[in-house]
Amino acid sequence: MISILDARGKDPKHYYYTSDKIKECKKIEPPIVGKEIWDLFEKCCKVRNELVHSLDEALVKEKSDIVREAYLALTESEVHKQSIRDMNDMQLVTSAFYYCGMNLILADDNKAASSECNSP
Repeated sequence: MISILDARGKDPKHYYYTSDKIKECKKIEPPIVGKEIWDLFEKCCKVRNELVHSLDEALVKEKSDIVREAYLALTESEVHKQSIRDMNDMQLVTSAFYYCGMNLILADDNKAASSECNSP
């Protein structure tokens, strides 16, 4: 996210919290990373925050279930959907974070490649 902000002339230091970075990156609308991916990323962050700050198992489960629903909605392959259903909560959130991160990296790489192509 820092790279995406930086590429658009936004000072990443002004966005200390992840939620602030996500909100600003959503406004930028980098290619590949649609609203659904940002929403999934936000949901994953809520599970992460719950784990770090309270360890309330019921809340972790509740928020993980929300992540599972959002992740399933983004997944086309029935085989992949079944693997998501079979994951425990930590596997699920880790996989969803990875999926979101992969899209952010691709968006950043595309931006870099586009900039190189447009250089004199």
